[in-house]
Amino acid sequence: MPPRPLAALFIDCDSFYASVEQHLDPCLRGKPVGVAPVLVDTSACIAASYEAKRFGVKTGTPIREARIMCPGIIIVEAKPPTYIQYHHQVIAAVEDCIHVEAVLSIDEMWAWLPYNLREPATVERIGRRIKETVMRDVSPFIKVSIGAGPNKYLAKLASKMRKPDGLFTISEDMLPHI
Repeated sequence: MPPRPLAALFIDCDSFYASVEQHLDPCLRGKPVGVAPVLVDTSACIAASYEAKRFGVKTGTPIREARIMCPGIIIVEAKPPTYIQYHHQVIAAVEDCIHVEAVLSIDEMWAWLPYNLREPATVERIGRRIKETVMRDVSPFIKVSIGAGPNKYLAKLASKMRKPDGLFTISEDMLPHI
């Protein structure tokens, strides 16, 4: 049986809400940021920047605990309409490079790789072009991790394996060891 070709590209925005906040406010760049639905210690983070994640802060971490785990964390109130605007900008940037088959959430989407664009070097070029286009047209502070694979599930796994700002391919010959 011939090996299955690459067929899917998965695009995942890294720490999306926190990255949008860092884009909007230069004072937040390079600092640990938590995004909360309301600014009270009884609330929880709905997003954390990579600077905060290094301290163990993640989605669902109560604000009170985040302040203990990560002294100096800056908690900002969520701005859902703003995140939706940037979500649409990211989709448009990806669409400039390859058709988005489906949007799965505010920070995830996938693309079907047409038969003539399945060679590993071509897939890597598409992935790099997506990253460059998001950086240029949306923000250099909003990073995307991209994965490719023989199906959508493996492409999603690949996108998680080189976070943040990664580009990784799982080919059939890597299975099941990867």
